[in-house]
Amino acid sequence: MEQGSQTDLSPVCALGALTREQRMQHQQAREAVQQAIEETRELADGYAFRFLATPATLRAVAEFMGLEHLCCPFFAQALALEPGKGGALWLRITGSEAAKAFMQAELGLVY
Repeated sequence: MEQGSQTDLSPVCALGALTREQRMQHQQAREAVQQAIEETRELADGYAFRFLATPATLRAVAEFMGLEHLCCPFFAQALALEPGKGGALWLRITGSEAAKAFMQAELGLVY
């Protein structure tokens, strides 16, 4: 992907890109992810979410990311595990200024 091409994508969710089953899976994964968030950090171009790094949380976040990418390809997503036993799991979701505003509205983030 070319640098900067992500910012050219309009922040419009394309739920039609998901099958009915995928929409249900996406909703379930989103709820699991939102419930598991331990910390939220605002970034210049998005947000970082910290989770307890358990296998179940990692699976839920990975499923969410895959489905989210299908309907909202304007977001860049990155997953990182901190080193050491008990290290945190971080999900970074970033994008253009408009994409960040979209995320704030969708997730009810107020900063």
